[in-house]
Amino acid sequence: MKRAIISGLFKDAEHNAPIVQLLIENTNQAVHIWIGGCEAWTLGMTLEKVKLERPLTHDLLISVMRAFQAKPTRVTIHSLKHGVFHAKLFITKFGLPQDEDLEPTNLEVDCRASDGIIIAAKLNLPIYISSEVILETAIPIEVQKKITDEDQKFHEFLQSFNLEELKHHLEKEKADREEGGSFPDTFLEDDDPERE
Repeated sequence: MKRAIISGLFKDAEHNAPIVQLLIENTNQAVHIWIGGCEAWTLGMTLEKVKLERPLTHDLLISVMRAFQAKPTRVTIHSLKHGVFHAKLFITKFGLPQDEDLEPTNLEVDCRASDGIIIAAKLNLPIYISSEVILETAIPIEVQKKITDEDQKFHEFLQSFNLEELKHHLEKEKADREEGGSFPDTFLEDDDPERE
């Protein structure tokens, strides 16, 4: 496993899909993961440190874990199966105050790569990527696309995002998938039962 940091969030102009870029520490390589529009917005707001009035789904999950004395410790992206990144969220579960004698329990929870990345961004957790995934998907930094007008438009999209736009984006994404999909055949983030 090698540690990675979130080094960018941009739009793939060819497939009209958001991408999160993970830079592999101490290398000149990065891994790109295509994610959904909702996840991109949430991650963008998190990276920009935008404070929202009400908790989002990932905030709720973090609050529930805290209520049950569970502390996320790291995220690993461990494999790529049928073009889908598989990840795990590692959690240390402590006993409740009345259960002082109980030893902490370490848990591994299966999760989507995007959800793990968002939780890691919110809690400043380390992200690790397996050597196998790096070998199969990493690209040299020199060939990564530079910031373009498309990237700037995507940044502006995140800044001006609202619920109506979210609804429109989700309906378009659903229609695209029903018509055969506009996402690339490899490196999709979300599990799709029809792909198996």
